[in-house]
Amino acid sequence: MAPGIGPTAAVSEPPASVGFVLPFWAATPVRRAVLAATSLTLSLATLGLLAWDAGWAKAIHRLSHGDWTILAAVLAAHLLAYVGYTVGHHRLLNLGSERVVAWRQTTLILLVGFGAIPSAGGLRIDQVALRGLGRSREEATISAIALAGIEMALLTPVAWVCALLLIGAPGVPGSESISWAIAAPLLFVPTVLAAARGTHRALAPDGERHRPPWLQDTLSGFARALQLARHPRCGAIVLAGVAVYWAADILALWLSLRLCHVELSVTRLILAYATGYLLTRRSLPLAGAGATELLLSIALTWVGVPLAAAVPAVLVYRFTDLSLTLIPALGGAPTLIRITHPELFSAEADG
Repeated sequence: MAPGIGPTAAVSEPPASVGFVLPFWAATPVRRAVLAATSLTLSLATLGLLAWDAGWAKAIHRLSHGDWTILAAVLAAHLLAYVGYTVGHHRLLNLGSERVVAWRQTTLILLVGFGAIPSAGGLRIDQVALRGLGRSREEATISAIALAGIEMALLTPVAWVCALLLIGAPGVPGSESISWAIAAPLLFVPTVLAAARGTHRALAPDGERHRPPWLQDTLSGFARALQLARHPRCGAIVLAGVAVYWAADILALWLSLRLCHVELSVTRLILAYATGYLLTRRSLPLAGAGATELLLSIALTWVGVPLAAAVPAVLVYRFTDLSLTLIPALGGAPTLIRITHPELFSAEADG
């Protein structure tokens, strides 16, 4: 039990003042349930429209004749992905900070952030939770941006190599492979250089900084990610955790495709995954509900998967994922509120 919370404190219905401290979605169980239902509706509606375009009969045939013995392996891959992410996230949150975040708190932050209920995205949950746990606004923002930067730093180069290998490959349009081959270095290299410059100027007096706050926070977040090189043991754990997350999540998509009798090479799989998922999940509201299903299904067609097969595979992939995160997120949100904002309940308990 968090300090300051009495046995009679409300858990499922926080005080009205919580709406001014936490994001709007978190204030009541009803709002959380409505947003969860909205996420499911958006996902199903998007996949339904795609299936209608591909042909209902073809899509349903893929599902009805799927190899459902693989389903347990899909769930296991998702679970492994979250274990890896939790380990990497936990180590990064506690890098160079005097306010230690416990394993239970890290797990709750990730459960809620991945659970398709935050209306502002999972990264915002990191910021709100860290501020509730005593971190400053700047430190909470920098930590969230640093983790996002590490995610992209691991996936983007791998996808770029796959794009290079697929230039001119049959069934892969040049707009897909060549765009990745050109755009990735143009974005990745300047970002790394800017982060290195941000690290160099991190100790500059405030009067010498002339950047807008949002830009300063972004550069500081990327600079924090680069500082992992100064902490080899911690850095190795963070990178290994995020790498396991990406690898296991891609494995879950591959197994979902196999369930629907689709064979796909590793290079095509990674390129499609990176195209459809790079800016969703934690960066978009509701864990990318609707957007992820649309982008991932289309990205799979770009690497040669028929839409009638891509849609049921994405359905299996997304809903096995949600089965592991949505209910725990709904159940864990009140506990996260109590841990990060015990002062909101102490008055009621004292009364």
